[in-house]
Amino acid sequence: MTVTDSPQNAPDALPAANALQTPRGTVCASCGTMFGPKRSWQRFCSGPCRRDFHRLHGTVSGAHRRIEALEAEIKSLQAAVRGLVSAIARGPK
Repeated sequence: MTVTDSPQNAPDALPAANALQTPRGTVCASCGTMFGPKRSWQRFCSGPCRRDFHRLHGTVSGAHRRIEALEAEIKSLQAAVRGLVSAIARGPK
């Protein structure tokens, strides 16, 4: 069975490029270790590898959290720039 045959409703189903099945086993999509999957659609050698992969690649909700954090950082940087501009406008002390 190849990764392209994996069921679409499997919890870890993603495009074929994320895991490689060979005659010897499957290559973990996270760490690259060769392992013997317990399920035909399994892409990760362990729970921690699956968790790390999803934390690194994020999810929709993770993307929203990153966007909110970036927006807050932009507001902070804008306030700092306004302070610098006003300090420059006042001139040297």
